[in-house]
Amino acid sequence: KKKDLQQMLKSIEDKEAKMKEIAKTDKAKATELKDKMVWKSAIEKARGNRVKDDPKLLRKTIKRQEQKKEKSKKDWNNRVQAQQNAMKERQKKRKANIKERVQRKKVKKIKK
Repeated sequence: KKKDLQQMLKSIEDKEAKMKEIAKTDKAKATELKDKMVWKSAIEKARGNRVKDDPKLLRKTIKRQEQKKEKSKKDWNNRVQAQQNAMKERQKKRKANIKERVQRKKVKKIKK
C-alpha cells in the first residue's frame, strides 16, 4: 500500500511537471488538459470512487503510515526486551532455588 501511495504521488508530480512544461509552450493545450483531468476526477467522484490526486494529502498519508510503522517497531522492540528481561529473572530465580536446594541437601547430609 505504501508503495502504491508513493507511486501515485510520483505519477501526480510527473503529471504536474508535464503540465508546467506544456503551459510554457502552449497555454491553450495546457488548459485543455487541465480541464480534462478535472472532469475525469469529477466523474470518478460521481461514480463513488475515491480520487487521490492531492499530493499534499498523499505526502501526509505516507508520513502518517511511516510514523505508525516506527511506533509499531518501537513497541515490538520494547516487548522483546521485556520478554528477555523476564526470562533472565526467571533463570536467576531458578538458579537461586537450585542452589538453595543443594545447600539444604548438604546441611541434611552433615546432620546425619
